[in-house]
Amino acid sequence: MLKYTIEEFAELLGTKPAKPNSPIYHEPPIVILGIKKSDPVQIKKLEYLDQNEMTIKGTAEGLFNNDGEFVKGTFTYEDGMVDEGEFNRFGFQKGKRTFPDGDYAYGDFVDGLFCEGKYVVHYDGELEINLGGFTKPDIDNIRRVGHLFEGKKIYTDGTIAEGEFTGTDVEFGTIKTLDGKKYKVEYFEKYLISDEKEWKIRNEKKWLYWMALN
Repeated sequence: MLKYTIEEFAELLGTKPAKPNSPIYHEPPIVILGIKKSDPVQIKKLEYLDQNEMTIKGTAEGLFNNDGEFVKGTFTYEDGMVDEGEFNRFGFQKGKRTFPDGDYAYGDFVDGLFCEGKYVVHYDGELEINLGGFTKPDIDNIRRVGHLFEGKKIYTDGTIAEGEFTGTDVEFGTIKTLDGKKYKVEYFEKYLISDEKEWKIRNEKKWLYWMALN
């Protein structure tokens, strides 16, 4: 532990303290400077139950608090999935989750479940970028990422869907194609269908209405 007077400390900083005859002068106290050591990085094998009572196993590398809880760093799951960012006793909270195939989710998590941010995924070789809020995933979803329910979806061909989503499709919102055309998209139950409008059948329960906006 190092001890300095105000005068000595000021000299270290390259400044001058007030002189004894100055109206702002006070009897100098002793300044104690402590050297803070950087938090050590640790590597530990962890196993815990998540909020769905699923057993999570993997290796944590980073910072642990005084209670031994992992708080920041990288957690590598046994299946190769990697979380990098901030954690608490309930799991991953903020950062990037990278999957073994290269897909990833970046943003906010709730106890290990992705809830908001950017989700980049490939379906049948086609790239899809999801931006916004996500539903709670099914209990057997090993990625622990649900479906986009509100936000924006960008497809490989440049099509952009924006609005409210059900499953993988926009339910209420707009779709803009690469050629600049924009459509209003709405789903309605069959009994709301008017024969005066152009409709396309989506499935047995709902119909999809596209209206050109330009």
